[in-house]
Parts: sequence; C-alpha cells; structure tokens
Amino acid sequence: MRKTTKLFLGFTAGLLLLCGCSAAEEKLGYENADVAKEALASASFVRMRCDLDNVDASGNIYADEKAAAYMKNSGLFDQTWTISISGEEWFHMKIVTDEEINKMTKSATTYAFYDPDNNLLGYAQERVTTPDQMPEAYYIIFLDADLNEKPYYASEDGHTIYTEGGTVIGSAKKEMDWSGSQCNLYVNLEDNGTQVIDFQDKYALLDMMYDEANEYYKDNK
Repeated sequence: MRKTTKLFLGFTAGLLLLCGCSAAEEKLGYENADVAKEALASASFVRMRCDLDNVDASGNIYADEKAAAYMKNSGLFDQTWTISISGEEWFHMKIVTDEEINKMTKSATTYAFYDPDNNLLGYAQERVTTPDQMPEAYYIIFLDADLNEKPYYASEDGHTIYTEGGTVIGSAKKEMDWSGSQCNLYVNLEDNGTQVIDFQDKYALLDMMYDEANEYYKDNK
C-alpha cells in the first residue's frame, strides 16, 4: 500500500474512532508476558480477531490459539497502534514520513516500531528492490534500529513471506466471517515453528491484512 493511501485511511479511521468501540482484552493464555512474547515470535500461526464495525482497529491477538496480546489504535492525525500484554504496553507502531529511512530511493509506506519509552526498535518499509535476484518490484523489507535488513521479507501485498534465497516461509491472510463485520487476520509460518520472525514485523503484516479486510467490508456490506 502506498504511503499517501495508507495515511488517508489512517486519517479516516481516526475520524471514525470518535464513535467506535473497542474489543475487550482477554485474559492472557500464557504463563507470563515473556512466554507470550516468545510464542508470538515462533508460533506456527498468529491470529488477530477484529470487528470491522469497531473502526478504532482494536482486537485480541492469539499465538497458536492462546490469547497472547492486545492491539489498540489511537490518535487522529498521529495514528498509533499499541500492542500490550495484560494491560502493559509492549511496543507501539507508527507510520513515519520524515526520518532517515524515508530518504531511501523508491520507498513508500514505512512503519516504525518503538518501545514504551519511545526507543526505536526497527522498521518495516515498502520499497522497490530486487531481494535475492527476485524481479524488481515493491517488497516489504524489515530492518532493525540500525537499518540492517533482517533475513526475511514479504511481497508488496504482505501475503507471502520469504527468507534469504527466496524460499517461501510463511503467509498472511484475512478471513471474513460469512456474515457480519467480524474477521480473523493471520500470519502463518510453514516450518512448524523453527523459523522465528519478530512479532513487530508480523504485526505490520496483520495491519496490512486489516486494511485489506476493511476495504473488502466497506465494498461489500
């Protein structure tokens, strides 16, 4: 999704936030927050449950079907997606437009991740590149706080996750309920949990799936 479109959707969601409701956070299904964080990184699949009529984009997040985290969107002009566990913030995500990473040639939507003290954790950026001799196109590139690329990346639409060498290791998708506004958003790994992907990067893909589901819902309700 291109930056201008994403920011417009974020602004629109922010306006609707004034009349939206939030999903309630479920009780943690893991022993503690640290165990939940490990599960979110290595689980064979992560699922976020959302109600698209609750336009503030809140929802519970499950790792292998156990409640592991909660997402809450806030802000009007400065959208923030906050991931918490048992009521305590773990990290938050924003779209940035004026940082050093935005100077990358042929870059578009750039997500930045921060800890609760606003220390930078890393980025997920849509940009034109040719990873692993793949055809030149937009891909989602994941980077640490020092702008080092991580050993995995995703297709422009977020549906396919690759590791170094161009091997497919996972996927992201939406599933709409047969009726109503409920949907499930997934990030799946294909190697039975031996591949670990930082959850912040998985969340960027979940957010892309949310936008896709929301567009589908608006077009078909």
